[in-house]
Amino acid sequence: KAASVQEPGDQRLHLDLAYALQNAGDRDGASAEFAQAASQEGELKSQAQTALENLKNAPPAASELKAHKLLEQGYAALGRGDKASARARFTAAVAADPKNSGALKQLGFLNYEDGKLTEAARNFEAARVIEPQDGFTALQLGYTYAKLKKSDEAREAFTAASGSTDAKIHDAAVAALNPAL
Repeated sequence: KAASVQEPGDQRLHLDLAYALQNAGDRDGASAEFAQAASQEGELKSQAQTALENLKNAPPAASELKAHKLLEQGYAALGRGDKASARARFTAAVAADPKNSGALKQLGFLNYEDGKLTEAARNFEAARVIEPQDGFTALQLGYTYAKLKKSDEAREAFTAASGSTDAKIHDAAVAALNPAL
């Protein structure tokens, strides 16, 4: 076999892809590829383990820091009752870091309050992709789908929320699933 041909399990392939993803700003993708390379026996295992540890300990990217600052500004605007400014800050936070689940949830709440239920559902769905174990977001998504009269989607979201370890979220989800109780 030619030296340039690599099998899907080759450490070098995963390591090269990890570095490319890291350089492109995809920390999650890079982390997954470094972990894959580190899980395989071979001469690059130590390098992959070190790279994975360095990535985990690296400071947040500038876009994440910007998004965090915008999120804080959005919360401050909400505290002042300035929903328009809050919405602008949360929207900018998502633009800076599309994986900022806090900003996505806040946009969901604002859209829900404004009766923009389809947009709210999209915001909550996007937040759930980032944090699938977040029962509170699942609960809010269930309420949103219920208002949209999408009973299957609401039931799915409430079922997810009922798995929460938070008793209040669990109980609210169960009550939403069984309104006759």
